[in-house]
Amino acid sequence: TLTEDRILYSSPKSILFWDFEPPCEQYSTLQNLEEGVSKYFPDGKRFLTAGGNMVKVCKTSGLFEDFVIPMPFGDVSDLEITRDGKRAVIGSQRGFLSVWDLNRRCLEFSIKAHKEMIFVLKLTADGKRVISHSEDNKLKVWNLETRAEEFCFSGLGTDTRAIAVTKDGNKVIVGSFDSTLSIFDLSQKKRINILRGHTNSILSIGITPDDGRLVSASGDQSIKVWDLKRCSQEFTLTGHKHIIWTLAIFPDGNRVASASFDSVVKIWNLKHRFEEIS
Repeated sequence: TLTEDRILYSSPKSILFWDFEPPCEQYSTLQNLEEGVSKYFPDGKRFLTAGGNMVKVCKTSGLFEDFVIPMPFGDVSDLEITRDGKRAVIGSQRGFLSVWDLNRRCLEFSIKAHKEMIFVLKLTADGKRVISHSEDNKLKVWNLETRAEEFCFSGLGTDTRAIAVTKDGNKVIVGSFDSTLSIFDLSQKKRINILRGHTNSILSIGITPDDGRLVSASGDQSIKVWDLKRCSQEFTLTGHKHIIWTLAIFPDGNRVASASFDSVVKIWNLKHRFEEIS
């Protein structure tokens, strides 16, 4: 994940921190962690790291532990933080969705959202809804205010790991292992388009802050940039020598960072369509 000036790179059993401005130096590492997922708070001052049946809230300054959230609902599979940094939404391998108040350090509520493991979560920008996809082959939209399911779609396949939501909260894009990108309209509660172009599984996607572009990373070792309004492909970026498993778009929308199984993190310039840093 990204802040204005740093990259948090989570790998099995360790977290690496990098300054992404030249010379793009690694400045710290946390090791001996349980394998899991990590996310920065929006202000970049803290981050969450999850492994096994607990979530740790850590401060970036000094990299020390602030407090621990126990997870009685099964091992953590994914997590999200609201933009105001007040809530964490956590999915578990047992299909539970739990919402935590990070200021009061307590559980707000938990629901059995899916029958199987939750693969991926994604919050809308206003923090009022969360989208979940599970091993039970269901994509669901949850209202965090009413705590109710708003929408459910089946048929994407069990191997879906990439979800993005437009800033206005109207559209959800899902990248699948069948190499397609599905676009859902939440007001219409249906899939409205399918984008094709990748030749292998789509593992990570992101949307630029202006909702103009969709960026997708794939097992075909490429990054594709799409015009989201026209639902058409703009261009492809290549350079990684292995599967690209994650990407993150910079706050200005002009650059994207990608990480691959070739053990390389690259930073790409979307405006001029070239690789800036590797």
